[in-house]
Amino acid sequence: MKKVGIVANQYIQDSAFFQHQDATFTFQGNVTGIQNVGAVPVLIPIQHPEHVDEYLKLVDAVLIPGGQDVDPTLYGEKLSSMTGTISKPRDKFELELITKVLEKNMPLMGFCRGAQMINVVLGGTLYQDESMIESPVKIEHQQKNPMSDPSHYVSLAGAGADLLGDRLAVNSQHHQAIHELSDQLLPVAYADDGIIEAFVAKNPDQTILGYQWHPELMVTAEDSIKIFRNFVNTIK
Repeated sequence: MKKVGIVANQYIQDSAFFQHQDATFTFQGNVTGIQNVGAVPVLIPIQHPEHVDEYLKLVDAVLIPGGQDVDPTLYGEKLSSMTGTISKPRDKFELELITKVLEKNMPLMGFCRGAQMINVVLGGTLYQDESMIESPVKIEHQQKNPMSDPSHYVSLAGAGADLLGDRLAVNSQHHQAIHELSDQLLPVAYADDGIIEAFVAKNPDQTILGYQWHPELMVTAEDSIKIFRNFVNTIK
């Protein structure tokens, strides 16, 4: 069976629920989304970057979910007060992981932070905060309603429209966003304020997929199922 590596996050806050220990986790929707389309999810913990090759021997493709803010120094900017919690160990591990995945031409998909990190590794930049977005249209990218519900629309084109149609309601939980898109990527979805909400690889021989929203938190929705299925179907 096809195996998809899911990069885990780390919970490092004190919690009685975790017996006051750090924890490695992912949202269940990432696991369920992969299982529902016939592949095997394999959790990849954040580890030393030199272990990346060993993990990649175990899987056929990699999914990078959301999480902390991306460190702005990775795209040539100073850390500002607008940046939230960052994880340098995760940044270092995912930088190496993404680099190696691309070298091996393995299918790669990112949600929210994961999409942003892919863009940064490929030379793109981010808005450190949504307040930096200059647009007459204002969208609340950090929705207040449950993430199982959509909060705004995106307009799709190209491969995005082929998969999901011209217009789609999505959920949203981010304050960083793609600013300059890597020249190796093509935008295929925009929010009404102009923010890039999805991209694909320019090179047709590569599978690189990025979604700014969280399909894993609407995992039973038809469009979310399409996203997971499309990704798994690219595995050869």
